[in-house]
Order: sequence, then C-alpha cells, then structure tokens
Amino acid sequence: MLYVGSNDGMLHGFNAETGVEEFAYIPHLIGFDNLFRLTQPSYSHRYLVDGPARVADAYMDGAWKTVLVGSTGAGGKGYFALDVENPEAMSASKIMWEFTDAELGAAIGQAAIVVGENGQWLAIFGNGYNSVSHKAQLFIVDLKTGALLKKIDTQVGGTGTGSASPNGLATPLAIDTDYNGAVDLVYAGDMHGNLWKFDLGSKDAGEWGIPFSANSKPAPLFVARYGSELQAITAKPQAARNPTGGVAVYFGTGQMFEIGDQGDMRVQSFYGLIDKCGLSKAGDCGKATTVDGHTAHIARSSLVQQSIIKEVNGTFGDLTWDARITSENKLGTKDLGFYMDLVSPVHGKQGERAVSTPLIWDDRIIFVTQIPDPDPCSYGGESWIMELAPLSGARTTFSVFDMNADGKFDDSDNLTGEGGGVVSGRKVPGGLAKTPATVSGDGATFKYTMGSGAVLGKTANRTSGELGRQSWRQLR
Repeated sequence: MLYVGSNDGMLHGFNAETGVEEFAYIPHLIGFDNLFRLTQPSYSHRYLVDGPARVADAYMDGAWKTVLVGSTGAGGKGYFALDVENPEAMSASKIMWEFTDAELGAAIGQAAIVVGENGQWLAIFGNGYNSVSHKAQLFIVDLKTGALLKKIDTQVGGTGTGSASPNGLATPLAIDTDYNGAVDLVYAGDMHGNLWKFDLGSKDAGEWGIPFSANSKPAPLFVARYGSELQAITAKPQAARNPTGGVAVYFGTGQMFEIGDQGDMRVQSFYGLIDKCGLSKAGDCGKATTVDGHTAHIARSSLVQQSIIKEVNGTFGDLTWDARITSENKLGTKDLGFYMDLVSPVHGKQGERAVSTPLIWDDRIIFVTQIPDPDPCSYGGESWIMELAPLSGARTTFSVFDMNADGKFDDSDNLTGEGGGVVSGRKVPGGLAKTPATVSGDGATFKYTMGSGAVLGKTANRTSGELGRQSWRQLR
C-alpha cells in the first residue's frame, strides 16, 4: 500500500501494485467545512492534510495489526491513527483515534510507532510549530487509544524575542540502545538549534524526561550555532552505535517551511555527535556546561571541524559532474564528534542547508543538502549528496561514487589535478532533493532522488561487504 496526505483534505490509500485507490479518509480535525472551498471560483491555496504518515505493525489485543499514524501537516494541529490491517475493507470502525492539544502546533512532523519498556505500544511526536506557548515539547500517547501518557516540555521558546522567541520540536528519532525490543532514547531538534535527548528507559512514564539540567531547567544535548547565530534543526536525526560506547547522532540544520526561508543566507552545518552516555546517568552524564552563553551537555568546541575544500566541474571518462572534496581531519581522543559548515569554497555563503534525515549506509554517513533559489516566486534550486566517514566526518579513503559510470569504484572516479582525490559530494540533478530512496544489488547501492524539478536522479555508490549496516534498527 501507498499512503499519501493531500491538500484535498484527505489521506489516500492506494494499492501500490495496481494504483487503485482503496480508501480516502477525512480527519475530523480538518472537517468537511473546509472541503467546499476547493470548488469555489475564488479559491486560493490552503493546506489541509499534507502531513507525513507512519505505518508499522503493533501487537495489541492479543494480535498483530498494521497501524497508520498520520498528521494534518500545515493544515491543522493534530495526529490520527487508523487500523489498516485490511485496507481493502476500511470502515468507520477502523478509525482508532484523533489527537489534538493546545501545545500542538502545525503537525508537519512524522510520528514514531514504538513499544515502551513496559510493553505498551506508543506513538511519539514533536509538537511542531505555532503552538499556544510556542515552546518545544515532546508528546507520547497510547497507540491503542490515543490517550496522552506524557508531555515533556523543554521550557525553551515563547512569544517574545531572542531566547523567548517562538519554538517547536521537529520529528523525533526513537531508538532501542539495549536491544530488548523497546524504545529507551529519543532525539529531536528544535528551531533554537537545540538537539534534545529524552530518556524513556523506565517502565514508569512518570520517570521519562530530559537527562540533562542546569539551574533547575532542562538542558539540551547540544546547541547548533555558527558564531552567535543559532541554527534551526527541523529534520529528524539519525543514529548509530558508537564503537567505543554510547550513541553517534547525526543531523543537519536549516529550515524550509516559512515565508522568507528561501532567501536566508545564514550558514548552516551538518553535525555528528558522540553521546557517550547513552542510558548511563553516572559521572558527568547528567551535567551540562555553559560555553559562550549556551548551556548544553556537548559544546561545539568539543567537535573536530571538517570543511568543503574543493568544488569543481570535473571530467570523469566521458562524463562531467559538479563534484566536491572535503577535508580529512582526524578525530582526537577527546573529540565528541564533528561538524561541517556548508560553505562553498567557490560561492561562499549561499544558504545551503540540510533539511532532511541523513542515512547511515555501510561505512559512511550520507546526507543531502539544498541551495534554494532565493527568488520567493521560484520553487527550484540545487542539491548535493554528500558521503563522509561516519565517526570523524572526514572524506572517505575509498571511492563511494561511480563518477564515470563504468560499474567500478576505483581511482578513476577520483578528481585529478591539484587538490584532487576521493570525491565526497556530487550535485544531484533535478533541483531541490531530500533523503534518497536506496536499492542495493550487484555490488552497488543505487540512490534515487526526486527533485523539485520533477527529475528522477540516480546515483550509484559502492557497497561495502565488510562492516554491514550500522544504524539502529527501526522499532517496528
């Protein structure tokens, strides 16, 4: 099945093989009152049900069933759940619940469907943007009933300016670090550049919360910033096991959903953090420190810097590609990760940002960046796909792109000449792209991206046979 929200006010379910629509669902959160406007000659665009959906199997009432948790997106402030075990026979009885709350903003994030440490199935989501208090909050509800189990307030944001300016929590990443099949940690970012860590390791919901604090207030794992400018985190992070213990967390910064975002030329970055604590609360694992006026568990000064050092239109056999080479700085023993400011060595600051979820694939971290056309009437721009070593963020020691399309990944795929070497990034055709879909086979991974120009891009990448996939398995 293929599920897609739409600005016609409905969530549609299509048979993925035949293309036949099996059902359409109109959330009560939107209601029929808005649908008549679609037929009016004076109609102007409005958002209705354009939020992302999550589908997963969950064990409830003594049996497994397939559950969809969807959101109203920019068209409303709520989430809903449907029993889609048998989508060909949908009825009103398959509507499980709809959920809204004063502290939910525009529900443009995707929910996580997981099982908690006490065996209860959960839906977890960020509160989005434009809530009543404008503070970033995490919601955890009972997947079966939609009852609110826990609302964790970061206490960051407000209706004022500066540190009290409007805030909201983006799509969360829920992971199982002890491999018992239950979620225990959640990571999510907010518009103030905070990467939050939430501890759900207890069977008691009353003990769920933020493990770091300072001056009796919650503190984030990290604050993303370039100089004095905070960098909004609006995409879901990604995580992997850190070889020396704890969790490696990856995310980019920037936003692309408000008026004026296209013309924002502020520097954004991509980060890889080493959260050595994981579930531990011993020693410094509950502490936060203040650096340059920003309080967090990890400081930017604790990260090794990587950079884009070369960007050219290179020739690879009979093909030409815009390609990048990045630095290869080593990770020190005291370093807690890396950062890469998205600044072109040719064009400088051009508003490049990373607003989609990274991928961890074999022995590298992969992310896509966007450089929007600053013209507010344009929907286009450019994108790059970047692939780096996962722990240090340095360029890889081996070719990851088949730049000359000869079916091999070798030195002939490298940039030649002064400053040449292994390619770390390649421009994606088709305009603004997001996280690619991946298909593996015949010793290669093929990544497919759909850009804003409706062009399907295909990138062939090396597949390692040594390390295997390192990401935390998705919890159902």
